[in-house]
Amino acid sequence: HTLALIAADDMRAGARAAWLHGRLIAADLADCGIDIDCAPVLDVAAPGMSDAIGDRAFGDNPQLVSTLGRAVADGLLAGNWQGAKGRRIGQVTLAPGIVEAGKFGEQNFCG
Repeated sequence: HTLALIAADDMRAGARAAWLHGRLIAADLADCGIDIDCAPVLDVAAPGMSDAIGDRAFGDNPQLVSTLGRAVADGLLAGNWQGAKGRRIGQVTLAPGIVEAGKFGEQNFCG
C-alpha cells in the first residue's frame, strides 16, 4: 500500500499522508451526498491472504496498520465525517440512481 511505503521511509510523513487521504475521502463523499462509510478498514496483510485484502491493507505490521488507520480516521473526522457511528444495518440511504443493491452499473453518482 502506498501509505505503508511512505511510512517505511518516514513514519511522520506516512501518518500525514494517511490523514490527508482520510480528509480527501470525507470531502469526496460529502460532495456526492453520501453520508455513510465504514473506513478505515484495518486488515493486516499476511502470507497467503487474498489479493483483495492485500491491496487494501496498510501493511503487514499491526502497529503500522494501527497508526495509519488512526490517521485516516482522524482525517475523516476532520472533514466532519460521522462514518457508521450510531447506524444500524438496513438504515442506509442510497445515492440517487441506485434502485437495487448491487446494481450500480458505471454511473457517476456525483454528477
